[in-house]
Amino acid sequence: MVVFADQRAGMLALLIVCLGIYGFLSFNVRHPRRENPLPLAIQAPAFVAVEFRGIEGEGIYFLPPGASSRILIEAVGVKKIGHKEELLSADIHQNALFTVSEEGDLQMGEMGTATRIALGIPLDVNRASAGDLALVPGIGEAVASRIVRMRIERGNFSSLAELKDVPGVKEKKLEEIRGFLSAGASR
Repeated sequence: MVVFADQRAGMLALLIVCLGIYGFLSFNVRHPRRENPLPLAIQAPAFVAVEFRGIEGEGIYFLPPGASSRILIEAVGVKKIGHKEELLSADIHQNALFTVSEEGDLQMGEMGTATRIALGIPLDVNRASAGDLALVPGIGEAVASRIVRMRIERGNFSSLAELKDVPGVKEKKLEEIRGFLSAGASR
């Protein structure tokens, strides 16, 4: 049987394609994709935004209300966690920040202001610092300082409408910044 050069090249190309498919399939069988138990991409109003930093799985996660940090840790895939059972069983709250060190120590804190603004999570005007308020589009450092000063002098704001009493905040500016702020902790 005579095999021509073009036939030899075709058989070699077919062999290479078959070996590539075999390699791809065998890799996927040995390393199956893990289904994530959390709907982490759903940004429904009831869901809680949580930031995770650590040795793997860094990012922003959206969890159903009442989820515990253990669910987040398992979903992210962290294998080694220190013994802080109270943190693992605690309910997750909006704006939580979880950090896992390389040693596996879990720490809980608050998400940064810039991240919250980027996610569209309102800042509580009664808890935010002047620096935090200055990050809100439409509020500069001067207006932020006046808001904090007024809050100290008069007490917490019971509604965002009271911000019109702050010099430099009129109706138009209030409408611009309303989506970035809330008056959570009232008098």
